[in-house]
Amino acid sequence: PIKQEYKNILYNVLIPLHKSNSRKLHKFHETLLACCIQFILKDLSIGLDILTGLIKYWPFQSAAKSDMFLKEVVIIVNTMMTDIDTAQQQIEDNDDNDGDDE
Repeated sequence: PIKQEYKNILYNVLIPLHKSNSRKLHKFHETLLACCIQFILKDLSIGLDILTGLIKYWPFQSAAKSDMFLKEVVIIVNTMMTDIDTAQQQIEDNDDNDGDDE
């Protein structure tokens, strides 16, 4: 579980950083995305909060920034899906091992 203090940093600092103008965001976008992915890997439900934040700050007037956001959405969804698949595989493997004991 993620400490509330870290969640506050995500919600109050990292997600709002997406508001930065395109030129500034371009300089640190990869690092920002990497931070967001780390949160998702620790707690899958945070991915939905990050996606909600992206939609909140979606850049309707900037094609370049929209492209960055769209790529970020794809990476976040893929990360979430991979995490779900991994968790599901671990559950299935555990169920298979439990069946061997009988």
